[in-house]
Amino acid sequence: MTDSEVPSGGAYFTVVALCLTVGVVPLVYLPDIYDYVLIPKLLALHLGIALACLGWLVRTRWGRDVRPLQSPLILPILCFMGASLLSAPSTTHTLDTLVELLNQAALIALFFVVANALSLKRLKPVLWANAVTGLVVSLIGILQYHNLAFVDIPTNGHPSATFGYRNLAAMYLVCALPLVGLLFLTVRGRAALSFSGLSATLMGVYLVYTRTRSAWVGAVGALVGVGAVLAFWPGLRHPVWEALWKADGRPTTDDRRKGDGGRRSAVGGLHFPSGLDRRRGVLALGFGVLFVLLSLLPPRFRDTTTSDFGSKAAISSTLASISEEGGDKGRLVKWRNTLHLIADHPLLGVGPGGWVRAYPPYDRGATISPGVSPSRPHNDYLWIASEVGLIGLGVYLYLLVTAFRCLLTMARSPDPFPRVAALMFALSLLATLGDALFNFPREWPQATMFFYLLLGVVAAATRPHPPPSLGKKPLSPPPSPRAEREGGWGRVRSVLPYLLLIISLTAAFVSWRRIEFDRHYFRASSWGLREDWKATLTEARRALEYGTFRPHVLFIEGSALEKLGRYPEAEGAYRQTLVYTPYAWYAHNGLCSVCTKQGRLEEAVVHGQAALSICPNSTEAHSNLGIALASKGDLDAAIQEYREALTFNPFLTETRN
Repeated sequence: MTDSEVPSGGAYFTVVALCLTVGVVPLVYLPDIYDYVLIPKLLALHLGIALACLGWLVRTRWGRDVRPLQSPLILPILCFMGASLLSAPSTTHTLDTLVELLNQAALIALFFVVANALSLKRLKPVLWANAVTGLVVSLIGILQYHNLAFVDIPTNGHPSATFGYRNLAAMYLVCALPLVGLLFLTVRGRAALSFSGLSATLMGVYLVYTRTRSAWVGAVGALVGVGAVLAFWPGLRHPVWEALWKADGRPTTDDRRKGDGGRRSAVGGLHFPSGLDRRRGVLALGFGVLFVLLSLLPPRFRDTTTSDFGSKAAISSTLASISEEGGDKGRLVKWRNTLHLIADHPLLGVGPGGWVRAYPPYDRGATISPGVSPSRPHNDYLWIASEVGLIGLGVYLYLLVTAFRCLLTMARSPDPFPRVAALMFALSLLATLGDALFNFPREWPQATMFFYLLLGVVAAATRPHPPPSLGKKPLSPPPSPRAEREGGWGRVRSVLPYLLLIISLTAAFVSWRRIEFDRHYFRASSWGLREDWKATLTEARRALEYGTFRPHVLFIEGSALEKLGRYPEAEGAYRQTLVYTPYAWYAHNGLCSVCTKQGRLEEAVVHGQAALSICPNSTEAHSNLGIALASKGDLDAAIQEYREALTFNPFLTETRN
């Protein structure tokens, strides 16, 4: 498509929807629900994808002009979805797996919409939306870091801006920052250069402020990886370096005046255009100095959360913590245990979303405690292998290899902009993939939306034939309706926009129900802390009206019923918890308690021992098992359990009594 072509209404709608998605997802949160960051961002992402699908539908005249997309990325993306579907029967919680599959399908919808309806030349509005949001997010995080403003935004670890935790903010920054860098390298005009440079600088400063080691490793690894490719691949190095100095492909006013494209004396084989790029270099130097000065400022906020930011207040201490004992924060233990889980379920895994339910027997008390229950292994590749099997991991790695092969194709383009875009896309993807070695960006929409959006842009830029026009004058005449009707694939293509729209709307509807569930779940948890058991029971049952999105709500219901003396109903709630989460130690502990109160002492002992086999350092489980053994008459064993409880908490007066 040429710049002179005017985009159609549907094309405008698609671009605006993508701009809104990139702009809104990082900012949205809801403070009055339990998971106040993840689910609102998922809802915003799914709605944005639905709007983009609607724009694509309008642009293709309601599916009649959908053109075939030929890209090597399509096969691995669809195969990865297929592997996830094959592993789904292994789940113990159908609703949870459905949520995971819907989210993955919505992201695939994002890929197809971008690949079919967004030209590389029309990427600039999305880049601007990203730069504006990145600047806003970074300002919030920087002001929090210096205790100047926005300190009341809910968080589990400042400076988190609108992400709820600083590591989650870093996930966003490492994938969004290179795209702001792309904007700085390709825009023209002092105002545009200043704004994009300031946005990139503050995002870099905020990334330093997050003290997130995995994101730092990912960013540095991406820079080293891309630099190594450019250094040792001469056929790629010279075109890319040349494109960096003329990325927009248009001569400046001084260039036109010279009449030679603006190329001056060569330095080291590179030709430097005059005028604007000197200004760009001066601004880059100034912003670099600003980055260093701001990065060295010490934090001024007081960390009142469970975050360990205090031990990483200085950059040097953050770097040193990597090699300190315990610096892995339990990751190595979880990785080792997850490998055992994978060995037991090698081909298809335990189902999407199933790691959290299948992992406890492999932990053996290493990381699970009464206040901590890990929900992910802090390594996306092990996570994929455990849930979707080695088949799914192999397909995912095949997708990554294919994506970087397509980026190499872009880097060899005769036009400057695709070459520079390929470079910055590679930095964004590699930084996220490096972070995924120690973190979990595949779970969070602020990272996954960029992953699939970039894959879609790469697919559109490397298609073997010219991309379909966004304008009123396409490059080639559209196929006739008769030709579309005659081919089976044509009928499939005409249905595709409708299918993707339905998938994204369904995902948005499920996300809305999850928000409503979480609203009542949060209230039930709050009333439980206040020991208002009637209110706890009411809110727990209201939450269940929207679905069992968190099986723990059944345990909360059972606890309230037990406190109200309704033991048979409490037992039913505890048993239902075990249907969804077979290794929930707290449900076994609850059954130990209610079975003791109903006089079924043998059964109570079995559940007490089951609870301790999963969470051996639970004082409550030791105490309840002691009560069951004492009631049974086994006083020596009961005394032993009481002593075990006191080793974890010596101030339990009832246990001492």
